[in-house]
Amino acid sequence: MESNKNFNERLESALQAHKKNDLLSAETLYRQCLKIQASPEAQYLLGLLLAQKKDYLQSIFSLEQVISQNINNAEIFNALAINYEKLRHFKTAARLIKKALKISPHAAQYLNRYCKILIHQHNYDNAISIAENNIAINPSYGAAYVSLSLAYSGSMRKHKSLQILKKGLRHAPGNADILFNLAENYQSLRYFDKAKFLYQSLINNHYMVSECLTNLSAIEKELGYYKQAHELLNQALNVKSYNPLAQWNRCLLNLLQGNYNQNWRDYDLGLTLGQRKTMNLNIRLWKGESLTNKSIIITKEQGIGDEIMFARAIPLLAKKAQNCTLICSQRLKNTFTLSYPNVSVIGDEELQHLNHKKYDYYISVGSVFQYINISDLSDSVNTLKSEFTSLNQQQFLHTSHAKQLKIGFAWRGGSDLPEKLRRSTHIRHWQALFLLAGVEYYCLQKGTQEKDKKLIHHFSNENVIFDQDISKGENLDKLVAFIAQMDLIITVDNTVAHLAAASGVETWCLLSLSPDWRWGLNSSTSHWYESIRLFRQKRFNNWNTVFEEVKKCLIKERLLLQQ
Repeated sequence: MESNKNFNERLESALQAHKKNDLLSAETLYRQCLKIQASPEAQYLLGLLLAQKKDYLQSIFSLEQVISQNINNAEIFNALAINYEKLRHFKTAARLIKKALKISPHAAQYLNRYCKILIHQHNYDNAISIAENNIAINPSYGAAYVSLSLAYSGSMRKHKSLQILKKGLRHAPGNADILFNLAENYQSLRYFDKAKFLYQSLINNHYMVSECLTNLSAIEKELGYYKQAHELLNQALNVKSYNPLAQWNRCLLNLLQGNYNQNWRDYDLGLTLGQRKTMNLNIRLWKGESLTNKSIIITKEQGIGDEIMFARAIPLLAKKAQNCTLICSQRLKNTFTLSYPNVSVIGDEELQHLNHKKYDYYISVGSVFQYINISDLSDSVNTLKSEFTSLNQQQFLHTSHAKQLKIGFAWRGGSDLPEKLRRSTHIRHWQALFLLAGVEYYCLQKGTQEKDKKLIHHFSNENVIFDQDISKGENLDKLVAFIAQMDLIITVDNTVAHLAAASGVETWCLLSLSPDWRWGLNSSTSHWYESIRLFRQKRFNNWNTVFEEVKKCLIKERLLLQQ
């Protein structure tokens, strides 16, 4: 009797501490309760508290002890699913939330959780189906509209995403989650005034203030107002010190402005946030220790351009280590194998052949510059090579006019919509270049379609040559071979820019007002490549002056390039 009273008093105290967000006291009291008696309620509440502390593994351990006694409790399956989702174990999270839905098939929260997990898995069609079903059952549940919007955004249907959010506001007027996501949609579509108005309204209503300030900073950066962007990020972190996205954006802003030293360490925040996509190996992480008589694996990350750029540090590491192995995208394997003869190269589709026990360390290629000075790159310059270069050159020259200046070009860049809007030009911008006499253009744009070809012919003298393999973008070896035969490459910020500059071919790269951090500000040269020349927007979204400058330079330097 006394023990029950003692248990109830401690559990009540734990609940009160938990409500006040005194997590340390609440955890202590929950654990004391469990010492008095095995209580599924106390065990469950402890699991929820541990998840709040971001101790997801311990939370899972606690909740799994409860599930054995409450097999039909949907909320426990949901709580477990949330933990596994946070750990990015999406298959397990999906399996658990489906168990919750078997018990409560119409629960809005569980349907929404399942939708979000499917979005993480890039299974957008099924996510859309689940979210639409959720809205049909629970039409005033604002979170369902947000998730449906995110699914449409993920499938590159931003305008449909906007429509869904506006519909959500009609069913859930003033819903702050919907308003915040509507602002993010406006921001990604570059409707900056509308986005800023909504963010400021949410700040005035004390909703997600730090996150709103972070996004306002991103808008100011995009418009080239870097001082204001810094100030907004500092405000965001003063409001909420744990704001990883604000810290990450501050790191990228500092790198853009050329402040490398401290910010290379902060660059690893991108791994935590999933902004830098890499792989984790069951090997000790390299943190700058001596590599004498040691073996190291360097893993790929992000896109092809990042792999090419960061790989320029590989020869420096290879000199330090007894054995250096590089894991790269399968499409780059042949090129990297020829280009870096002192490094073992493994494609990411061949990892079954990797013997982890042979290696002392591993590191993601983007993290290498914490321990290598970027100024040392000039000592390790390797020109990218292709096994098809000599064969293709012979075939290529038969179709080329010997006296014509050969220029490869690409006009689109970016993987998601905001990046595409920032980096890409329109074919009409290229007309003045296409009409110059004595020039033969070669289309190097991945994904070139028939409608693109018709548009190019409309704006040119039909002096543009297309290659089917290049347009498909599957054969990087052939693309490297084509690039090597060009007199000049003119391209936006994309894979072609990195391949061309790393191949040592003269490359003119066209940049937006606020470009990716790697290109810095103001300078026409780059730390990363000696053969690249940067042409920058002077005003937001104005490509006209960029192409005027390129045309003048092309006319001025055409004879020199031909020589």
